[in-house]
Amino acid sequence: LAQNRITLIEPIPQLFYVRWWNNITHQLSQKMWSVLLITGIWLSSVLFILFIKNRKKWKFNGLLLSIIITFLIGAQLYNANIQENKVYGIILKEAKLFDDNINYQSSGNVDRGNKVLILNESENMFLVKLLDGQSGWVEKNRVKTLGIY
Repeated sequence: LAQNRITLIEPIPQLFYVRWWNNITHQLSQKMWSVLLITGIWLSSVLFILFIKNRKKWKFNGLLLSIIITFLIGAQLYNANIQENKVYGIILKEAKLFDDNINYQSSGNVDRGNKVLILNESENMFLVKLLDGQSGWVEKNRVKTLGIY
């Protein structure tokens, strides 16, 4: 019933590997990803020292593998940081979406009930991104933030 009253904005579909990467990111918290990253750095350092002392092929392969895994864990930590710091909001009243240019021309209306990602804020405006990829400025009194801001 409520779906009929709200004009929903369809989100842009994600590619399968982006969805897969984000699902892996959500398996652990940001704190756990940082512990894994530190462990990977220590492991890479130990394998590097072992390789320098005695140059064996298996030690070199282990070193390369640990460096690659450490970089992947670092990328996951970065993605987890971005995901945890996103702030969303709900449009409470129908709002005009203003462009970034100097004229502040309206680039369309956003109906109430739509979820937006808050990218930035000024004195009385939020820079928001809609689920379909459009972005623009909306008055603060028309948006209710979700979570901690």
